[in-house]
Amino acid sequence: MKLSIIIPNYNKEKYLEPLLAHLAEQLAPEVEVIIVDDASTDGSMRIINKYKDKFSIYQNERNMYNSYTRNVGLKVAQGEYVTFIDSDDDIKPDFVATILEAMQTAHDGYFFDYEVRNVANTGSVEKG
Repeated sequence: MKLSIIIPNYNKEKYLEPLLAHLAEQLAPEVEVIIVDDASTDGSMRIINKYKDKFSIYQNERNMYNSYTRNVGLKVAQGEYVTFIDSDDDIKPDFVATILEAMQTAHDGYFFDYEVRNVANTGSVEKG
């Protein structure tokens, strides 16, 4: 079984490095990471290109917005299972292992809980 992790990105330069570094640490042979940049105008591609040997990278010629960008990733994904990570999110150290372990059961889909942190400390964040 193969897992495709799709990361749509648009101008998230300041968040990308930790996410991509943490994903690179968790790579397994049955996991592909697909980054689709939506014609970012910041330094996102500089960061993304550091991972060109580990991840598949695609770039829209012009800004096409999130749904289109996610669909670009879906078109090239080879996994039996697919998950998305927003480019301004981060993952826990066992993110990939947790998904791979869950994939060993006979379910058609999986929903995982998430943790919300207000890193800007600008007020409360609701989870739901």
